[in-house]
Amino acid sequence: MVCVEECPTSITYFGLLIANKNLATEHGSTYNSDNVTITADQRQIISSVLDEMLCHKAHLSDDVLEAVYDVRKAVKSDEKQPTEKSQSVLGKLWGGLRELTNVAKDMTDVGGFVVEHQAAIGTAVTAAAALLS
Repeated sequence: MVCVEECPTSITYFGLLIANKNLATEHGSTYNSDNVTITADQRQIISSVLDEMLCHKAHLSDDVLEAVYDVRKAVKSDEKQPTEKSQSVLGKLWGGLRELTNVAKDMTDVGGFVVEHQAAIGTAVTAAAALLS
């Protein structure tokens, strides 16, 4: 996963801070292999990205589409009762999204972001879904 210190600028999503050099302390999140905590705000962003992926499901391969549905189930489960497994799955996807936002710099238009980075998001979702098996 990308270290918080590598983020050169602030990245926002509809006014919500996604990443900057102080993300861990500002949002109480940590990113390392031993301790991943996904906040409600981060879970909402993940959910929005997955919903947008489904708006373009005709363009997704079967394995990516299945992964999107599987990770959506993990999001809903995590909303009710976060577990180590659900947090791990969402943390994996969050790491992939953070890497893309470092490239995009801004994710204000989630639809445009998903269309532009559909293949990379599909790869991140598939990697996260693999943790469910």
